[in-house]
Amino acid sequence: MKVGVFSPYLRILGGGERYVLTIASYLSQRSKVDVFGGDGTLKKEILARLNLDLKKVNFKKDFLSFPQRVFQLPKYDLFFYVTDGSFFWPLTKKNIVIIQSPDTLRLSGFLDKFKLLFWQKKLCYSQYVKNWLWERYKVKAEVLFPPVDTSVFKPLKKKNYILSLGRFAVAPHNKRQDVLIKGFQSMIQEGLSGWKLYLVGGVDKEGSNFVSDLKRRAKGYPIEILPNLPFAKTKKLYGEAKIYWHAAGFGEDLQNFPERAEHFGMATVEAMASGCVPLVFRAGGQTEIIKEGENGFFWQTLKELGEKTLRLIGDEKKFKELSRQAQIRSGDFSQEKFYQRIEEIIK
Repeated sequence: MKVGVFSPYLRILGGGERYVLTIASYLSQRSKVDVFGGDGTLKKEILARLNLDLKKVNFKKDFLSFPQRVFQLPKYDLFFYVTDGSFFWPLTKKNIVIIQSPDTLRLSGFLDKFKLLFWQKKLCYSQYVKNWLWERYKVKAEVLFPPVDTSVFKPLKKKNYILSLGRFAVAPHNKRQDVLIKGFQSMIQEGLSGWKLYLVGGVDKEGSNFVSDLKRRAKGYPIEILPNLPFAKTKKLYGEAKIYWHAAGFGEDLQNFPERAEHFGMATVEAMASGCVPLVFRAGGQTEIIKEGENGFFWQTLKELGEKTLRLIGDEKKFKELSRQAQIRSGDFSQEKFYQRIEEIIK
């Protein structure tokens, strides 16, 4: 079987790229897989940042121009496309589109809706995204939860670290690291000592000013901001951290802009697999991962985030029990379960 994969966001190397590249990695074990829009240099960066085995995957620099779509795609048996909102006529035998967010589709007219009919399968990350796609566009999608290689994440000797991982970007999906800085500063001002906050995530040229602003805000506090950290160091921080924070969706109008909530929460699952107890903003796909008080906590105000964090810090027995349950829950989103669903989808 010959498989093609294309994402216009490939060089960002965030959760969405891990998602589609995991599909490429898995299928390459038995099929010829071509990923469009990359090269050997990107392949090495993916190994360092995402820890994915892509040795058998062929990277093509092409970004699928119109002639390439006409003359090359008919040679493929299966094609995966991460849409940026645009669609083209799929010419492969089986076509699967990945819709990352409730706002990704721009079905502005009859032609767009007609093109979408030719994509036999529409995949999304969570029930949250699926519901919004139906409510907004009457598009029926299937949920394929993102994969987490839970086997590589292990608890280490825990330290007084709070960790948050997410792309450093104001748009299109702000992880609200500025809010977490403010929340941590309030806790320090109220007497918390001996704890550090780590903010980790990918950043491109557009996000560099945002990172500079975050560093300015964090100055004078035990806060480390670490952009583009290699996977090995990120994994170590996951293992050492006790608590995981996430704030995407905070302060946003989610009824009108549902895409501003977390679409799923791969980093949350990675943290849970590492024995971190998650405290995440109650919105989006995160609500499908965590059960309140059993394997983590939700929060809606900075005051609530601070209070729940301090209670957890002060109750070692509770921390250990939630940490254990978080590890168990993370297994429901393992790569093995992802592979099983892929097989069901491509049959």
